[in-house]
Amino acid sequence: MDFTSLRRKGISALERMTGEQWTDLNVHDPGITILEQLCYALTDLAYRTEYQIPDLLADGGADPYSSLHPPAEILTSRPVTPDDLRRLVLDIEGVKNAWIETFEGDEFALYHHPYKRELRFYPRLPPPPSPLQEIPLKGLYRVLIDAEDTLERAERLALAGRVARRLHENRSLCEDFEQIVALEPQLVRVEATVEIGPLDDIDRLGRAIVDVLAETISPHVPFTSLDEMLKSGRSLDEIFDGPRLARGFIENEALDRATRRVVIHASDLVRAIKNIEGVRAVSRIRMSKDGVTWQGWSLETGRDNVGKLDRINSKITLRREDGKKVVVRAANIQEEPAPTRAQYSGTVEPPPGRDRNVLKYTPVEKHFPALYGIGELGLPISAPPDRRAKAKQLKAYLMFFDQLMADYLAQLGHMRDLFAYDGEETRTYFTQAISDDPGLDLSAVRGPLKEHEEFLQKLAASHEAGDLPLERKHRFLNHLLARFSEVLDDLGVSQTEARGHAADSQRGDPAETLARAKRMLAQGKQAFLRDYPNLSGARGTAFNSLEPGGALSGFARRLRLKLGLTEGETFLIVEHILLRPIKGDDAQDVPLVSEPLRGDPYSLQLTIVFPAEGRFADAEFKKRVEQVLRAETPAHLSPYVRWMSAADWETFKEAYDAWAQKLGANLIKKVNFSDAEHLPVRDARDRVIDLLGLGETYPLEDVEVTGRELTVDFETPATFEISPSQKGVFYELFDLNDNAFEHPLSQGAPEDKLGNGATLVLTGPAITEERTFQVRATKRFSENDRSAVLSRTVFVQVGFDTSIGAYIDAPLLNEGLPKTDLAPRLVDYGSAVTVRLADSQKKADYQLVYTGPDGLFVRTPMVPGTGEAIALSIPMIEEDTEIRILVSRIFDPAVGREDDFFKVEGGAERRLPLAVRARPDLDVSIVGGALADPSGVSVRITGSQASVVYSAYVRTLGDDDFVINSAPGPDVFEIDVPAALALEIPMHKVWVKRPPQPLPFDEPGEYAQKGEMKPGSGGDLTLSLGPILEDSALVVRAHKDHFAPGS
Repeated sequence: MDFTSLRRKGISALERMTGEQWTDLNVHDPGITILEQLCYALTDLAYRTEYQIPDLLADGGADPYSSLHPPAEILTSRPVTPDDLRRLVLDIEGVKNAWIETFEGDEFALYHHPYKRELRFYPRLPPPPSPLQEIPLKGLYRVLIDAEDTLERAERLALAGRVARRLHENRSLCEDFEQIVALEPQLVRVEATVEIGPLDDIDRLGRAIVDVLAETISPHVPFTSLDEMLKSGRSLDEIFDGPRLARGFIENEALDRATRRVVIHASDLVRAIKNIEGVRAVSRIRMSKDGVTWQGWSLETGRDNVGKLDRINSKITLRREDGKKVVVRAANIQEEPAPTRAQYSGTVEPPPGRDRNVLKYTPVEKHFPALYGIGELGLPISAPPDRRAKAKQLKAYLMFFDQLMADYLAQLGHMRDLFAYDGEETRTYFTQAISDDPGLDLSAVRGPLKEHEEFLQKLAASHEAGDLPLERKHRFLNHLLARFSEVLDDLGVSQTEARGHAADSQRGDPAETLARAKRMLAQGKQAFLRDYPNLSGARGTAFNSLEPGGALSGFARRLRLKLGLTEGETFLIVEHILLRPIKGDDAQDVPLVSEPLRGDPYSLQLTIVFPAEGRFADAEFKKRVEQVLRAETPAHLSPYVRWMSAADWETFKEAYDAWAQKLGANLIKKVNFSDAEHLPVRDARDRVIDLLGLGETYPLEDVEVTGRELTVDFETPATFEISPSQKGVFYELFDLNDNAFEHPLSQGAPEDKLGNGATLVLTGPAITEERTFQVRATKRFSENDRSAVLSRTVFVQVGFDTSIGAYIDAPLLNEGLPKTDLAPRLVDYGSAVTVRLADSQKKADYQLVYTGPDGLFVRTPMVPGTGEAIALSIPMIEEDTEIRILVSRIFDPAVGREDDFFKVEGGAERRLPLAVRARPDLDVSIVGGALADPSGVSVRITGSQASVVYSAYVRTLGDDDFVINSAPGPDVFEIDVPAALALEIPMHKVWVKRPPQPLPFDEPGEYAQKGEMKPGSGGDLTLSLGPILEDSALVVRAHKDHFAPGS
């Protein structure tokens, strides 16, 4: 706006509005003078408006860039391409070089059967048989790290862990890192003959050749400083394109040059050497990894190795034109230190802003000719009152124009506030009072300055009543968003307005509800602008898999702010690539997924899950949510939306959280190179797939079942622990031979067989013989059941049946007692004893255990079980004892023979009591012979039993008791006549009737006990009977108490 054009437009307007009433529009006319002064003032406003933006933002000495994001923040982004990821890895201390490769699978591959509609994870089949289709998963990377040469193996592994953490912090949506490998160095020996020209410094040339060989075999990636990038002529947006690095910038050309060399070609080494000044040719070159096998054309370093020049064993021969040779040993050349990497030099310093004092306004009165009497000189003292009144009237007239232009500058001077997004200022109208210049005497027209300022503030506030200030603030914020090509719609506000009139009318003021929604929207826009570098640069990033409970992903934060969600409104993002097959899935005999969403349900796909309640239940809001999702999701990804009921949402959220936590824990173990547990992750993953409707998964076949062999007691139910059982999976026991699965053997109600995510105990049938069981697991879907047989079968061995009936085959000790197995039996001394078992177990051995005469335990030989009744024997028994039955078997050769005793009900050892009569055939003799001293007779018992009490019974013999000339027989026993009596008794032998020997011993009426009762000693025993005056028959009674006194 220039003065001439403004004046011309002003006169044209006067002509149009006044017509013939005002025809003198020349410069001397006071009206034209007023027009010219106002036009001049407007040109001043236009001039100030054209100040540089930093100058306008620096008003009052403020930092003009306080609310602007610096280039290093706003122009950079999170990694998007593989080269971006590579730069991010190279920025880590200790990394010399790195490569990001697309992971194309290893020995296993995913196959889709289009007719059966199922996915299987098989060993790779080159090519797969029809109709199987191999599904190459997209979005997976293999990261290879070439560590600095000074790092040892443990340090290289730790470096790989740091790389993994950095990559997962910056992972893009629907991408993942399948392998992160710290390459092992492979030393490469090089021997070369180099033809050289005339040189002054052969050592320098030798060093140059060794260095170029080392760099060619294992190149490094140099960093560039910001100053160097600027000097190269690159623009700021080119310099800061890609992720923000801590140690400088990496040019694309540098990345392209530092390619990985799995195969080192001799031609590359020759080319690199020939580029050195002073080298004429390379006449001979060869390479080796071990110094034994040499290659002249190429040398492979290996898939997980990176070549390194073997400086100790490499040899370079320099040959001059005159034929003289100089041998350069690489070991003698000190390795040059790694080039210092450029450090980031800070943000770009923008040009400083100048404080133009935009708010300062000079009233137009100051510029009027003195003739008008309204300037600083005013009117002469002699001016009449009417002249003074006209001057005052003109001042008042001009004050309207002055105030408008002063307010314009107030708006311009508050530009920083109008476009601010980091404060709480909501005013959009600003005003200021014209300074009270004493020479102008404006107070005479408007009143005191302070009261006038208060009046102006009230006037401005009246324009910002109601929704107007928020609406204008939204327009300013929308302008800022538009500069970034961003839009935050007001759908949430309109929804709140509709609900406010419908529901809040009963609780409060609907207008206040709407105003609150608009304030929340403004706050959301401000938050969006404040964090825009992250929301823009990380718009395609996913959550950190290592910290599933950490910060929201950039994509999730954008969605929240774009949708204007409150803290209580939430959703979940599921990246399908994280649900892909992992280690352990290759062992499944059943399909991985049936009825998959697509042939490849994993690659470049994600599902966003919302609870269909609150605003999410509104059809219009749902439609808008889906529009925002389509707009915000990266174009190469396929998004799906699931709306779940409150109950389904809680179930899914629990499953999702469990899966994310287990996935993160597993990844942390991988990062730390410790053994990962894949089964819990696979279980949680399959539950997410099922609940999300991406397909129907099968139960995991490698769920752990109680050991491979199980031993239980006879006729005792076997219990099987499934740990961990899969939640929602039904488990049933079957016999291994029941291929039709028609006869489930599990005991209990159906809910007892439903997996709960923890250990599940299945109770089987009572075991009477060895059996092998298998477990069938079933997932129940709406239309199909998906079943799998667990790979772990369980062999159940019958333990010892210690309840088998057993008894001693002998008469009862007491015939008046019931004849039970445990009733005491009685046998003669020295007889054999038989114990009969009503049954026996095959593969088990049985033997009797009893106490021998010496007090030690005796075991009979083992008798194998036959599955039928068997008998166990003791060849000879001498004393009372309790017989125990021992059953034994070798279950595990490594453990050896295991055994157990038969038991009674209650668990105590079963003991069969056996009574043994006293030994009847002991040698009994009268001390001194048959012709005893009548004054005192003694009886000697040879080998008395300690368990027996001995006593003598005597009966006087009459003539009838002697038998003359008897032949030996059972009814008589002979007595040798001593030689001293031979003269009186013509025969040397005398026969006497044998006294009765009833069992048990009944005392005969004619016999009387004589002498003492004396217990046996285990040796010879003498009984003193006292005097016997007549011929007498003497009987020794052996008395034995067995298991109860008097028995």
